[in-house]
Amino acid sequence: QDNGGILGVAGLRTLLSFPAGTGLPGEDGARAALNALVDASLEPDASAVDADLDPRTDLRVRAGEALAAAAASKVDPAVAAATVKTAVPRLCAACDGDAASLALAALARVSGASADARRVAVTTLWPRLGGARRPDPVWTKPLWKDFVDAMAGSVPKTASSGSGSVPGMLQSVALDPSTAAGGGEEDAAARDIAATMRSETAPGAGNDADACRLIRAATAALGDVHQVGVLADAAGEITSGGPCFRAACAAVAGLRVSPGKSTDFPNCENLVRRLVSRAVLPGGDEDDARSATEALSSLIHKLGASGALGPRSGLTAAVDAGLTGSLHAAAGVAAVGATLRALAARADPAAAELAADLVAALSSPSREVAAGAARAFGVAMAPGGGGPGLTRECHGSEKKLFRQRFFTQTVPAVMVAIEPSSRSGHATTNPDHRPAHLSALVQLARHAPISAVLQSGDSILPVLAEAINALADQSTPFADKDALAGGITMTAAFLSDPRGRDTLALHAEEHAGAIIGALCRIGSSAARKPPGSLAGSPTLSLVVRETALDALVAATSLPFSVVYPHRKAVERASVAALDDPKRVVRFAAARCREAWLLLGKQT
Repeated sequence: QDNGGILGVAGLRTLLSFPAGTGLPGEDGARAALNALVDASLEPDASAVDADLDPRTDLRVRAGEALAAAAASKVDPAVAAATVKTAVPRLCAACDGDAASLALAALARVSGASADARRVAVTTLWPRLGGARRPDPVWTKPLWKDFVDAMAGSVPKTASSGSGSVPGMLQSVALDPSTAAGGGEEDAAARDIAATMRSETAPGAGNDADACRLIRAATAALGDVHQVGVLADAAGEITSGGPCFRAACAAVAGLRVSPGKSTDFPNCENLVRRLVSRAVLPGGDEDDARSATEALSSLIHKLGASGALGPRSGLTAAVDAGLTGSLHAAAGVAAVGATLRALAARADPAAAELAADLVAALSSPSREVAAGAARAFGVAMAPGGGGPGLTRECHGSEKKLFRQRFFTQTVPAVMVAIEPSSRSGHATTNPDHRPAHLSALVQLARHAPISAVLQSGDSILPVLAEAINALADQSTPFADKDALAGGITMTAAFLSDPRGRDTLALHAEEHAGAIIGALCRIGSSAARKPPGSLAGSPTLSLVVRETALDALVAATSLPFSVVYPHRKAVERASVAALDDPKRVVRFAAARCREAWLLLGKQT
């Protein structure tokens, strides 16, 4: 039955995609097909089976995608019009019933494909489901979370999983260039949503996370004419220490600053200082600090070039307020990294100045400060590092290849302190500062394009093993599981990519042994008393251990004379990893042992 439903949805989608006059007969045929797809998208669960295992979930998703394709039809305008007139109203009506969450998900898909469908959905749903003027506003209903997801987009489980998610209806409004002028019904609905969410009885007044997401999306959907007023209201709330601090920060994160409109905004240096002080406040609320950091990065990214934030795109005001003085704390690292990302993404000259300050902090006598400076580079380069205010849905922008450009411009300054001096033959930095510089190198490289990393292989390879060991040492503040995973992945790239393998072959005699040794210790770190394991390393993640073992398999492609002397050490490590508590790591260990045993038989 489920397979038949999926095939039926596919058939209806195909019939609706034919050119006008060659598919379904007349308007009645199209209407019947659309109603069948709506029914399929609202198919209730037969049981409480996990959604990932329920075939009907796939059926509902496919039906929603078919409706979206029909709404966006270019070959038959009548089908597109019928979708807006027939399917969208039915889905809106279903938002009051038991299938509300399914209807909202289908509406988000259709709205993302058709501006006409989106206008009907947005202007119908908000009055229908209820704001502050209704006795049962939407935030008092079980569908509140689903409503926010449909309007503002769902929250991705990981940083990398958001790219394939369906945008919310308000996000689709923000992404439509024609809405910048404002003035339509969608603009009025977005303005009412933002205002209602911050009213005394709404969850925005209590800084509810879902309400803040909705405020951010509604602000981004507003036309240019409202943005100066939005920023003025939010700035007043933030600087006065009002109760709706996070809601006001969400509005700043969603700010729309269209080209040619940045000069309309007043001076906001005091707002920058206030946001920095809340973002790095010692002992402050973590959610408040995160909200302040997101608002700060959005403000610097969108208004920094206009002069409204003072000298150096607002960096002067931020530093004066203590931005770079809290690198010893996680909140300070997040704020500095997000600020650097906001500047670097649009190639602002102030980004190089802030990066230079961080490079200098790597040599700080405080190891906590040096470790924080290294991590700030990782925040700046990571996907989503600047917060939601820097995304396309909130009118953020990135210069093409900005990561590659920032990597190639910053790495030489980091490497100067690590590489031996041409005169003395020794590194120019204090040995105590090497772990910080090595950590910064990996933090920069793990999010940079692999082609840029491989091009810098001659300088990275000699210190790669030392960097891996520094990041894996749990007794120091430089230990970082995420960066370690990036370092192992980078090592695997040098071993498996032809471009990196050629570079590694040139350095194999001198550095392959250290790299193989580091991979052995990481791969066997969670086994039961593995020989030569790192102290405290059982906390290393499954992915790190598995990737290290796979990298050892790839290492067998190096020249035989280089890898053969290390076969016994690798065999011991792979045997030890066979006791790893995770099956996927044990399988990787078996593959590694087999590959190196074959290597030994070549003699």
